[in-house]
Amino acid sequence: MASGQEVHRFEHGGRVTSVAFSPDGRFVLTGSEDKTTRLWDPVTGQELCRLISFRDGTWVVVDREGRFDTNNLDNNRGLHWIMPDDPLTPLPLEIFMRDYYEPRLLPRILAGERFRPVRSLADLNRVQPKVQISKIEPHPTVPDAVSITVEVAKAARKFQRGDKKVLVETGVYDLRLFRDGQLVGYAPAADGEIPVDPQTGTAVQAFTVTLPRTGNTQEVTFSAYAFNLDRVKSTTYRKIFVMPARPSPVKGRAYLISVGVNAYENSAWDLHFAANDARRLQPSLVEHLSRSAAYDDIVPITLISDSEIRDGTRVVTENRATKQNVQTVFARLAGKEIDPERAQDIPNLQKLQPVRPEDLVLISFSSHGYTDDSGNFYFLFSDIGEGSGRQITPELLQRALSSEELSWWLRDVDGGEIVLIVDACHSAATVEGAGFKPGPMGSRGLGQLAYDKGMRILTASQADDVALESDLIQQGLLTYALIHDGLEVRQADFQPQDNVITLAEWLEYGVKRVPMLYEEIKTGQVQTFSRGGDKRGVVVLSSPQSDSLKGRSSLQQPALFDFAKQQRDIVLIREQ
Repeated sequence: MASGQEVHRFEHGGRVTSVAFSPDGRFVLTGSEDKTTRLWDPVTGQELCRLISFRDGTWVVVDREGRFDTNNLDNNRGLHWIMPDDPLTPLPLEIFMRDYYEPRLLPRILAGERFRPVRSLADLNRVQPKVQISKIEPHPTVPDAVSITVEVAKAARKFQRGDKKVLVETGVYDLRLFRDGQLVGYAPAADGEIPVDPQTGTAVQAFTVTLPRTGNTQEVTFSAYAFNLDRVKSTTYRKIFVMPARPSPVKGRAYLISVGVNAYENSAWDLHFAANDARRLQPSLVEHLSRSAAYDDIVPITLISDSEIRDGTRVVTENRATKQNVQTVFARLAGKEIDPERAQDIPNLQKLQPVRPEDLVLISFSSHGYTDDSGNFYFLFSDIGEGSGRQITPELLQRALSSEELSWWLRDVDGGEIVLIVDACHSAATVEGAGFKPGPMGSRGLGQLAYDKGMRILTASQADDVALESDLIQQGLLTYALIHDGLEVRQADFQPQDNVITLAEWLEYGVKRVPMLYEEIKTGQVQTFSRGGDKRGVVVLSSPQSDSLKGRSSLQQPALFDFAKQQRDIVLIREQ
């Protein structure tokens, strides 16, 4: 203004029609005739991103390098990629998902986050493999199931590279089959390429898929997609199957799997109250789900490792919370054969049946957790080896259960509702680790499986923080908040307050309550409540505060990852 000299000129795709500075002067926002809104850095004059809105309510944020975020990943018809070497072939937004999709892109840009460099689109193999659901028919021998045939094929296209046409080919990787948006089939079984006929370049994959028996509709939508060599996604193929007759509504079964580890083979890792988490969670959930009458049967499986001091000596009193036992339970839920000798030590294992779409599977882990430098999360069950001291060694991690390994165990569990509660340190890394992005990425790990299966995962702490247990409440903070405050005194009836507590509402309450509970325990003054929801006052607890809270200034903050696509509203408590 003082010199009258031009400082920056913001080059738009159309005439600028409006300009606004942010209150702190860090950003300039412009609108223009091309119907985009653009965010600029006033110091450098560079465009940071552009915001685009569509008439159907879809929005997209795109930065200069092509990173994008949107509220409509599955059916965004308003935006496409156009490549210089093939300008007449618009490509769907989702095919470059792995490299360019960045959740929460706009707030991260506003916060000044620096992003990892992305691969050049020109360097990517953009040839999409072919995927088609060719046949869906009732299974000849399995009741309430269909046989689905998926055909996949290699693909090749010519692209203009310089002054000549270049042929680019690809195979087929990571085929995935979905029933109403929930993963029910995959190929190959391990990492790698699907073998195809060398003459035709095609392959046929057969799947047996259980049909839902909720009685809501006769139509089931199946969809499938795969990836190419560079993990560029194919077009999603969808096909609707109409059941011969509307199924009679069938109540499902609820499987409640609780694991609590106090006693480890290496006693230096022992905890005090993780076993209490498992012991108290089970009867409370069984009681409330039984009253709701939503399920035909409720099957609790409690795996605990605990010890006590007798005459000055530590004695292990129970040791079922082992990695082998957890694997056996999930194998049974997935309908796999198990070693009969393994089943003898697991209570109620004989009641487990292969999970169906109308069933609920709720899993809780209370134990130590660890995240390595690559973002991989590990559950530490009792059988971590003897060792000495609290040392994280390669041998210990080999005995622990990684989140990726858990995803392999869970992927054949075909529950309509799968919930995982993790009361352990760094537990958000179960989902967020190893660069997870919530979308159809074809990635490995628990985060990707949770997205594909529509799971809900509640973690006790952020990926870089610890989860605490307290001698004041004799439990981990998250489990106490859920059971005592949330269910027993009905505080989870809050969203809205209507004498009904749903599963989603209960999990959200855990996120809200734990930071407040942390502060109360830190001061030794824990709020108590009446059944009606009003505070009855403050109980001053005379026990000393937990050593784990001393000197801590940050709160414990749980995280809820809710990928439930069907949003089935499971009622835990309904009061008249």
